[in-house]
Amino acid sequence: MAPPETHIAQTRRQETLQARRRDLPSALLTTPIALFRLILNISLIPFFAFMGALYVTIQKAIVYFFAPRTPPRHMHHPHGRIAVIGAGLTGIASAAHCIAHGFEVVIYEATDRVGGVWAHENEKSGLQLNSMMYRFHPALVWKSAFPQRDEILHQVNKIWKLYRLEERTRFNTPVDKVERKRRSTESAEGTLNLSEVRHISPSEWYINDGEDGPFDALIVTVGACGDPKWIPLEGLPEDVLNRNPRTEPPKEGIAQEQDESQSTSQEHNHAEEKHRTGADYPQGQGLTESQLKNERKKRRKHRKRAREAREAGSEPAPEDAEYELESATENGNGGGHDTDASHVKLAGSPKGKAAEVDEHQHQSGPQYQQKQKDMGVFRGKVMHSCELDRATEKDFAGKTVLVLGNGASGIQAVDMALGRGAKKCIMISKDDKWILPRNVIFDTLLAGQPFGRSMPFSSVWEWLLSAWHYHGVGALVPDKGILEASPVIHDTFPALVRSGRCDYVRGDALRLTSRGALVHVLERPKEKRGKLDKVVPRDEEIECDVLVMATGYQKPSMDFLPAELFPEGYGSTDLWLQNFSTEDWSLLTTNSAYGKTVGIGGHMLTGMYTRILLTMMLDPSTRSDEKHMKAWVDNFRGVKRGANGGAIALFAYFELFIWMMTFIAFRLDRLPQLFFILQGWGVHPAHEAETPHETTSYEMGKREVESAKA
Repeated sequence: MAPPETHIAQTRRQETLQARRRDLPSALLTTPIALFRLILNISLIPFFAFMGALYVTIQKAIVYFFAPRTPPRHMHHPHGRIAVIGAGLTGIASAAHCIAHGFEVVIYEATDRVGGVWAHENEKSGLQLNSMMYRFHPALVWKSAFPQRDEILHQVNKIWKLYRLEERTRFNTPVDKVERKRRSTESAEGTLNLSEVRHISPSEWYINDGEDGPFDALIVTVGACGDPKWIPLEGLPEDVLNRNPRTEPPKEGIAQEQDESQSTSQEHNHAEEKHRTGADYPQGQGLTESQLKNERKKRRKHRKRAREAREAGSEPAPEDAEYELESATENGNGGGHDTDASHVKLAGSPKGKAAEVDEHQHQSGPQYQQKQKDMGVFRGKVMHSCELDRATEKDFAGKTVLVLGNGASGIQAVDMALGRGAKKCIMISKDDKWILPRNVIFDTLLAGQPFGRSMPFSSVWEWLLSAWHYHGVGALVPDKGILEASPVIHDTFPALVRSGRCDYVRGDALRLTSRGALVHVLERPKEKRGKLDKVVPRDEEIECDVLVMATGYQKPSMDFLPAELFPEGYGSTDLWLQNFSTEDWSLLTTNSAYGKTVGIGGHMLTGMYTRILLTMMLDPSTRSDEKHMKAWVDNFRGVKRGANGGAIALFAYFELFIWMMTFIAFRLDRLPQLFFILQGWGVHPAHEAETPHETTSYEMGKREVESAKA
C-alpha cells in the first residue's frame, strides 16, 4: 500500500494546479505553435539537404584558395621561433599557421593528447555555435552544422598531422615558468626605437628550464576551461573533492554500498523515525494512517503558533520552534532513503502573509544550524558532468537526477540522463541564461551584434526568442538582456521543461542532505493589479537519487608568465586588441584572456591574430610601442563605457573582428599587409631540400643556448 500523501506533497500539488490554470492561455497557444514548427521542419528537409551539400562544397573551395601550404619536415632557415603553450584547438591552429608561413614552433602540452577540453568532454557535447563560425583553420571541412566531440577532435588531429606538428609537440610537459629577457633594442624607458630595430622581436622567451632555447615570440592558448570544478558543499562525500573525474570513475553512493549491512540501516532508520515523530513503537512497525494524520495536525498546530508568535514580534515557544525547524528534514513515508524521490519538499516557513517575516532571522539561529548539521551526507551517486560518458543506463534508469548548474554542460547532462532512462531531472539554476536555438541565421546575426551591449534592436531578438523558443515556458525567460552573459545553444531543453520531464528551479544549493540537496529557492515576483507581489526566498529540500555537478571548469591560470606583463589597469582581460600584452607585443594570448563572450571560440580570427603577430615580427615598421597599445585599451574603454560585463572582458564575434581591423585602420602604413593578415597570402617558408640530417627546432634552440653561454 502506498504511503498517504503528506501535507507538503498536497501543498505542492495544489500550487502546480494553480500554476497550470494561470498558464492556460499560454498552453492553448503552445499547441498551434508546436504543430506549426513540426510542419515547417518536415517541409524544410529537402532544403536543408541541399544546403548541407552546398556547405561542404563551399568549404572545399575555401580549402583550395585559402588553406596554407604544408611545410617541409625541417627548416634550416626559419623566419623565427615561436613557443605555443597548449595543444588544444586554438594552440594547434596557431602553430599550424606559424609553421605554414616559415616559423619554427614548439608546442607544450600538459596532457598526453591534443584537443584540449574537447579531449575530455562527453561524446554528445557539441558546438555552441554554428560550425560556419568555428573555422579555426582554412583546411577544415565540417560535415554538420553543429558537430559533436568526435568530429571536432578528428579535425584537430587532421590539422596537427597535416602541418607536421607531431614531432614538434612536447606531451606531458606542463609549463611552470616563463622567463622573458628584453633585447638590446629596448630603450631605457622601455619603448622601441623603430629605426634601430634589428631583431625580430623585443624579447627572448625561455620555457621552464630553457632547454629548448630562446624563442622570439610566445603564444599562450590555455583557453577558458581547465580542470573540472567541484563545489565543496557541506554534505558532499569526502572522497568526491579529491577525485579527478577525468581519470577516476564515480563511486557508488553510500546507499548502494551499504546494501550488505541491511540490519544496521534498519536500526538507523528506526532511530531517525523515533526522533522525528517522538513515537515509541517496536522496530519494524510503521505508523498507521490515523497516527500519521494526528501527527500532521499536531505539527501544523505548532507551526501555526510559531508563525503567530513571530508576526507578533516575539520568539515562539521552544516546542513550537522545534516543530517549525523539523520541517527542514520532514519525510512523510516513515523515514529511510526514498529511492523514488520525484517531488520537492518544503523546508522553510509557509507561504502567505507569514512569508513577509524575515526568514534569515530565524534560519540563522543555533537550532537551525544544528538541524542542518544533522542532515547527514548525501547517500546517492555524485558525478561531474564531464564524466557522463562513463555512466550506464543502470546509473540513471528510473531515478531522479538533480543537476546543479544551468550552463551548456548542465543542459547536456539533463539531455543525457533522460536519454538513459532517468525518471525525472531537476535543474538548479542560480542565474538564468538565455537558451538559443540551433539556427544558423539567428546565431550569426546575434554574434554580429557590435560592442557587446544592448542596442536599439536588441529587444527584437529577445521578443523573437520568447515567442518562438520559449512558448509555453515563459517563466524560463531571463529578466536580463541577451548580451549580458554567454548564452547557451540548445534546441530541446524548453520542450523538456514543457513536458514536465525536467523541473527548473531558481535557487542556490546551500548544502547536500542524505536524500538530496537543501536549496535556497528564489522565485521571481509576479505582477498583480499593476504591482509586483513581494516574494520572500525560502529553503527547500529537493530529493534525488543521483547528483550531477554541472559546475563547469576552473579557469586556467597564467601565473607562469612574468607579472610585469600585466600591470595594474591592463590585466589579463584588458589587453591590446584583446589578445596582446600592452608591455610586449610578442606575447599573444589567443582565447585565453577573456571573461565572457557571444559567438567566440575556434573562429577564423585565430589565424588572423596569429598573422598580426607574424607581421610585426617580419616588418618592424608595423610594430606598436607600449604607449600606443595602452592608448588603444583606454580608447575602447571609453567607447564601451557602461557595457554589460565590462568594456573588453565581454564581447561578441563581430566586435573582435572590429578590434582586429583597427590594427590596420589606425595605421594606414600597415595596409600592404592586409591580404596576408586576412587571407594568409604572401609569406611562405623558404624552399629547402629535405635531407635526413636537417636541423630540428629542438636542436636549433639548443645550439643557440650553447652559443650564448660561450
